[in-house]
Amino acid sequence: VTHARNLAYNNYTSGSTGKPKGVLVPHKGLTNLTEHKIRACQVDRNSCVLQFFSFSFDASIPEIIMSLGCGAKLCLADKETLLPGESLLNLMRAQIVTHFTMTPSAYSTFPAADLPDLKMVLVGGEAPSAELINQWSENRLFINAYGPTEVTVNASMVSCANGNPVEPTISPSANKQLYICDRNLQLVPVGVIGELHIAGVGLARGYLNRPDLTAEKFVPNPFVGTYHGTSLQYARLYKTGDLAYYFPNGRIKLLGRIDNQVKIRGFRIEPGEVEILINQHPDVKISVVTPLENNQGDKYLAAYVVPKNKELQVSSLRNFLKSRVPAYMIPQSLVILESLPLNPNGKVDLAALPNPDRVREEKEIVSPRNANEAKLAEIFAQILEIEQIGIYDNFFDLGGHSLLATKLIALLLEEFQIDINVIDLFEAPTVEGLAKRIEDKITFKAVSSDDDDDDEREIIKI
Repeated sequence: VTHARNLAYNNYTSGSTGKPKGVLVPHKGLTNLTEHKIRACQVDRNSCVLQFFSFSFDASIPEIIMSLGCGAKLCLADKETLLPGESLLNLMRAQIVTHFTMTPSAYSTFPAADLPDLKMVLVGGEAPSAELINQWSENRLFINAYGPTEVTVNASMVSCANGNPVEPTISPSANKQLYICDRNLQLVPVGVIGELHIAGVGLARGYLNRPDLTAEKFVPNPFVGTYHGTSLQYARLYKTGDLAYYFPNGRIKLLGRIDNQVKIRGFRIEPGEVEILINQHPDVKISVVTPLENNQGDKYLAAYVVPKNKELQVSSLRNFLKSRVPAYMIPQSLVILESLPLNPNGKVDLAALPNPDRVREEKEIVSPRNANEAKLAEIFAQILEIEQIGIYDNFFDLGGHSLLATKLIALLLEEFQIDINVIDLFEAPTVEGLAKRIEDKITFKAVSSDDDDDDEREIIKI
């Protein structure tokens, strides 16, 4: 006899660690998900749900269960047809697809098109931008879904736009509870960042043959009997590893992963916060911010940006950030790409993002034309730890900041023996511009020296 507590499936997921682990999900969680999906997504027997996600990804499970659970049609297609583009649009029109799920990264590559039969759009895996919500929510239901594999796919499904806020937030879905806690499992106040924890129906048993990891991630729930009943299904909390904070209205804003935190020059930074800010630039379509490490083992932020048009310049984006956040939060590398690489699950493939230095190498780098430019390019390369520097390269666009600027000025003073300061660097931040300023200062110094000699000779003559 099958009971609600029995195992429904084992789904392998690597999460943010890259090491696959089997997640043991019981029937009770799957049943709860099925009922809630059908209601929240407004699926009925006349609906057609597109099976977009790979069967190896747990996001495929809601597509299957919400269609078969109410007698709707489930539309299957091969991998090539499901690639965002004309073939997928033609499939959706031909099959009269009414319900469609995709990651925000995949939606960003999907051409805007007239799909009159499409009644519901659901995004998951990443937070959608306000622009994406506005683009896809007109005259249809738009749902922002969130949930780790360990809580049976979804822990939140929030409707956006059409009378609801466009800001993508989360709130508990059916029979689940969300808590934002500090390291001592104490609830944090409104506006304070903490780790998101989940309780309720749908928590996995744990990880297959990983009792140590299970004990680490599934912890006793200190809120049992305080905010809900004492049922065994609420006895544990799942530590998501996701950073979040409460809005005054109780909604929750996700920021990113704890394991993506990076400490730069003594400041701890959440890349997710920087990513949200970059996406607010009017010419940015989508972006991803990730910590990288240089040759010295120091961490820094790199931002990969897909623009809405070719006019977006790195300098414009950097100035946009300068006016809104402290200098230490501005990514050292800002890379503009035509599109972000996606893995088979439709999420951004961080491992496939190009090295910022390699992106520069693919562009035309104009070599130094004289000795001063050559020496300056050499010093730029030494300070910024970049192999090749062109005369039009901007010190600050390549990741230079105030501390590095101070080091640069010290080397320039030693090398050229002239009066140069940080203001000169801000006013002429390229190799070409700074070399020209140095040449002018050298010339002025020589002329001044000659004038002093002439005055001294006149005095002797008198």
